[in-house]
Amino acid sequence: MKTKTCPICKIEKSVSEFSQYFSKERGKMRVQNYCKICQRYESNRRMKIYYKKNIEQRKAYAKQYRENPANQLKIEKWTKAGKIRRRKEIKDNYAVELLKQRTKLTAKDIRKYPELIETYRLQLKLKRKLREQNKSKI
Repeated sequence: MKTKTCPICKIEKSVSEFSQYFSKERGKMRVQNYCKICQRYESNRRMKIYYKKNIEQRKAYAKQYRENPANQLKIEKWTKAGKIRRRKEIKDNYAVELLKQRTKLTAKDIRKYPELIETYRLQLKLKRKLREQNKSKI
């Protein structure tokens, strides 16, 4: 079998465009029913429906998870790692917000010139590098 038709998009595609899973009953790898694109869409759709039906249980579970002392260390670790990662990345929205604060331009005006955002991002990275070097010398 080299091609397969996805039941959602009704397009015949190569088997490589379908995910695989291990079937315990047959003891071998099998090809999923939906193509990778439709599978992602279908999974998100089902997840949203499930969450809407079980919103109170999901919120209770999340609250219980956060309050557990063993999990608080994990959450703190994830939060710190995420903050460090986001700080290193310097996304467009962050650069635009800083530019808005430091200039009298609006976000719409700033976004007209992507080179302005990129220049400011590079400027921020340079300032951070210099600050790190100064700290390491002390």
